[in-house]
Amino acid sequence: MVEAKRSSKNRPAGIPELKCTSIAKPPRRPDFNVLDLGFFSSIQAHQYRKRVYNVEQLVDAVESGFVELKSVTLSKSFITLQSVLEQAMLDRGGNTYKIPHLGKDKWVRLGDLLLSLPCSSETVKIGKAALDDVVV
Repeated sequence: MVEAKRSSKNRPAGIPELKCTSIAKPPRRPDFNVLDLGFFSSIQAHQYRKRVYNVEQLVDAVESGFVELKSVTLSKSFITLQSVLEQAMLDRGGNTYKIPHLGKDKWVRLGDLLLSLPCSSETVKIGKAALDDVVV
């Protein structure tokens, strides 16, 4: 809020007035959507292996791709999502980060795929500071 510098027909000078600003942001961040991070592309890869000639066959191919997909693929997608969220926090909400290579396939081979990634203390500190700066 800022004080009005001059009078108008609705208010005298010096009365606080609201200055609205808008920030253009995409409606949803595609890099935070776990389905876009790997799940849809995995189903689509299964679907592309089948020849389809009409809509019903396409729907059947997509459904069979979903059924054939292994649950480990979704688990790997969620691990990637967690690392992307952490990188975005470290970048203070930006999107100039690189998605880190985590070696998920190696974890799967060893039978050691995590359900959640540990978060660094630096990330927690940056996240808390960002939340403290939010005006409600």
